[in-house]
Amino acid sequence: MYLMHRMSHQGDVARELLFKNNYISIGWSDIDDEIKSELIVHAQSNNRDKFRELFVGTGVENAWEWMTARKGWYLYNFLALKAGDKVIVPLGSDLTICEVTGEPKINTERKDADLGFFIPVSIIETGIPRALYTDSGLSSKLKYRGSNLVLNDKDIDCKIGKMILDFNEKKPVHDFGDRRVRIVNEVHEYIQDSLKPDQFEKLVKAYFEHIGATRVEIPSKNGKFELNDEVADIDVKAYFKLLDLTIYVQVKHHADGTATGEHAIRQIDRFKYDGDKEDSKLLPISSLKWVITTASVDEGLIEAAKEKNIRVFHEKQFAELLVDAGFDFSDISYLM
Repeated sequence: MYLMHRMSHQGDVARELLFKNNYISIGWSDIDDEIKSELIVHAQSNNRDKFRELFVGTGVENAWEWMTARKGWYLYNFLALKAGDKVIVPLGSDLTICEVTGEPKINTERKDADLGFFIPVSIIETGIPRALYTDSGLSSKLKYRGSNLVLNDKDIDCKIGKMILDFNEKKPVHDFGDRRVRIVNEVHEYIQDSLKPDQFEKLVKAYFEHIGATRVEIPSKNGKFELNDEVADIDVKAYFKLLDLTIYVQVKHHADGTATGEHAIRQIDRFKYDGDKEDSKLLPISSLKWVITTASVDEGLIEAAKEKNIRVFHEKQFAELLVDAGFDFSDISYLM
């Protein structure tokens, strides 16, 4: 069983008992010890009817109007805990997770507080920020204001285990990391499996338009500027007026994942100013050269390209750029 159990009653003493003596606690110290023992027996044997009858009857006999059947269930849930059960204790904005290690007992140790029962526990984890590590379902249940609540979700064990693991790995439940990885993978597969090389170039063009380029072109394949030889080549040119920057890009699409890095780097490296009057003033300090390829490029080639001020985006890295920029794939006009 999993039980969410609040210890706000006699809070300072209750916290001391938890962290110094490994006890969780609950009130009802006014009940006679003999009755307490019987209540423990009924709860441990899961006899709800006898427990309710004894609890309510004790309240009537002593004219304790506050001993209602509804409040009795909070005590029943607590006393029904058995070794191996888990208890989630909200303490302020944090959670402490405990495992029950023994049977309930009557408080004979701390008569300075209205605490009638203790249960020995071991602390599994403490200091878990509930805002960061509880999912929406568990978070909603933790808002319950009663003394305790049985958590009977079928997957509660997995949820609590994951919460503890995420806390230890400093991976908040709202962290988008895993979802981002899945989305990037899907985008990369879409590029690999669904786009042709010319469509991939158009996607790169659309990406630069999406991030605010003033003008983006896919240069004609016919004709070369006199400064460029037959090797030099670019597939996309993006001009950012406010930045006084032009990015020249060599784009490679290989569905089979074969390496294309060396030739692409050589093509972009050999490329010189293409004769565009609007960006003639940008060279050489205000231009960048990129290689975007779906294939895997050897790290040695990537490092060598850096020395020539060429940035290589390979494998899934362009898919990451698209995802992080919030590119809208629902408008496929970029493929036309």
